[in-house]
Amino acid sequence: ISREKLAYLLDSTTSPVVSVAVVSTWVGFEVGLIREQFASLGIDQSAFVVFLQSIPFRFYSLLAVALVFILVVMDWDFGPMQRAERRAKEEGKVLGDDADPLIETREEDIVTPDYVDSRWWYFAAPIVTLVAVTGFGLLYSGGWPGQVPVEALKDAATADAILWGVFSACALLLAILVGHARVELEAVSDAIFEGFKMVMFPVAVLSLAWTIGSVSEALGVGPFVVSVAQGVITPELLPAVVFLAAAIISFSIGTSWGTMGIMFPVAVPLAYQLGAPLPGAIGAILTGSLFGDHCSPISDTTVLSSMFAGADHVDHVNTQIPYALLSGTVATGLFLADGYGVSSLTVSGYGVGPLALLGVGVLILFVAAYYLSQHADVSVPNAFGSSSD
Repeated sequence: ISREKLAYLLDSTTSPVVSVAVVSTWVGFEVGLIREQFASLGIDQSAFVVFLQSIPFRFYSLLAVALVFILVVMDWDFGPMQRAERRAKEEGKVLGDDADPLIETREEDIVTPDYVDSRWWYFAAPIVTLVAVTGFGLLYSGGWPGQVPVEALKDAATADAILWGVFSACALLLAILVGHARVELEAVSDAIFEGFKMVMFPVAVLSLAWTIGSVSEALGVGPFVVSVAQGVITPELLPAVVFLAAAIISFSIGTSWGTMGIMFPVAVPLAYQLGAPLPGAIGAILTGSLFGDHCSPISDTTVLSSMFAGADHVDHVNTQIPYALLSGTVATGLFLADGYGVSSLTVSGYGVGPLALLGVGVLILFVAAYYLSQHADVSVPNAFGSSSD
């Protein structure tokens, strides 16, 4: 498997999945934004209930995950990714000749010494500990059990919880390696410092990406896009326009949460004034904000996916953007259909609903992916130039 494909799989099964999960740190933040707007508009509805109602309208997030399954199960690819996968399968090159991976892993760095009797739980136990301690830390730092889990996640000290989880996992791993696997303490220490060295450059890239995003915010990219979008919004077009505006802003500044903070004070009151259904409008904001977090070259999740897949960052962006654009295009069509009332129609006494629209979207994705994968001559250009060609 090419490093580009691995990075795409990592990127597309993280933030798109978390964005529609009902238990995550995202939930507290998103519900808080909804509650704030409802309070200012005098809307007497449960913010959490409306949040749940908006999940079927997260068309981009759900389609992005569906596309992963389609491509993996059917073994299809198109555009720059198809060329990368062909290179990996036919030439055995998981990286392009001119690729510059954010983290370069050498085979000798990951070979287990002969004197170590490998056990599967050497790997599993620290991972389980990391997840369990981090999850508990999120709840505890947010005030649980004094608060319900949703409120606790909203107030959680995310960085602290992750730090507790990492240190707990590292401590357990150290105990396993030295105490059970009989690895010398000096060898473990050397491995830890080598790991630190490996991530220093990607951390610098990530810091620069955040800097670019902050500059974009300071220049007012978000408010400018919103001001342009407001001039063309009608009740029917509102879901699609809100989705596209959020997608453009999030791609420009590289942060989904920042985009949500920009869009909610504008789009929710506008939807309320126009009489548009709030779950659909809120779903458009949240899933549009996810678009940039998923594929912007300056998004932290995009950089981290390149980092941990050992991929060239530009190659990862180039190969993923055609897939993101395909899902985004279909999502835009579904938002247009929803805006014009398709989701409220009844067929044989049954309501169409957003889930039925989503099913149509998945079918369109399947057909489009098949067509593009079977027509190798279909040109899907690279976004920034690539080292994989």
